[in-house]
Amino acid sequence: MSTSLIQHRSDALTLQQVLDRLARCQRVLGLLRIGSQGAPGPGTSSDLDLVLVLAGLDAMPSRVGLTWIDGQLTDLLYVTESEMDDLLAAEGAIDGQTWPGRIARWFAAGTVLWDRDGRLTRLCSAMSEPGRINRPDPALQHDRVWSICYNLAQNERMADSDDPLYRQALAMRLLYCVSDLMTAYFPLRGLHWEGEKAALRYWRTRDPAFAEAMDAYLAADGLEARMTRYRLLVDLTLVPVGGAWGPDHRIPAQPLPHFGADDIWEHCLSQG
Repeated sequence: MSTSLIQHRSDALTLQQVLDRLARCQRVLGLLRIGSQGAPGPGTSSDLDLVLVLAGLDAMPSRVGLTWIDGQLTDLLYVTESEMDDLLAAEGAIDGQTWPGRIARWFAAGTVLWDRDGRLTRLCSAMSEPGRINRPDPALQHDRVWSICYNLAQNERMADSDDPLYRQALAMRLLYCVSDLMTAYFPLRGLHWEGEKAALRYWRTRDPAFAEAMDAYLAADGLEARMTRYRLLVDLTLVPVGGAWGPDHRIPAQPLPHFGADDIWEHCLSQG
């Protein structure tokens, strides 16, 4: 049942009725279903994720919409005709971390619900070919690792304080620090982040130690308990790079324009 916040005419329509109406709109070139509803056996709590490919638009003022279809909350993701055609014309592998790469991943995993002229179907077939979409390179995740280690150092400092303000600030910081660990876990292993439910399924089947640590963090009562479990999550997230960087860690020197912050600091000290 929809809330008063979002009241669209599609709320009282079935998905098939929506498809029939969209097919009469010349701007709509096709519709793709992605997410858990696009996979076998979606749960009753799943929302609906739809990708609409639209003609006659050079750019999209907004990429995401939200509505209801037949009483089901529905995400609307908009792709332009030119973006679809660019992917169809692309040769070689596509960087899955870019915006075109994200669109390509939708088409690689989605289900075509309606296709005006066959281009959506061809694109889905092309993007699902092995090797068409590059995975993240674990060797290029320096910024993620640095951010995790920086936050760990700051959180450890704040955890040592008895000041109630600092401790409340630490509790707030952990909200996004653990979220950062969740999303960094996958590119550090050469995988794309595909959302919370996909992450939980992956951990439970492929990395039960991480799944157990995450369950323990989510069930932790009190700041000290959350910090203990957060430290473990940091260690497990950073297994591919040998764990968290210590205070004596040095990043190998890099040529400009990728001169590392540690290199700048060391250079300034050495000139003093």
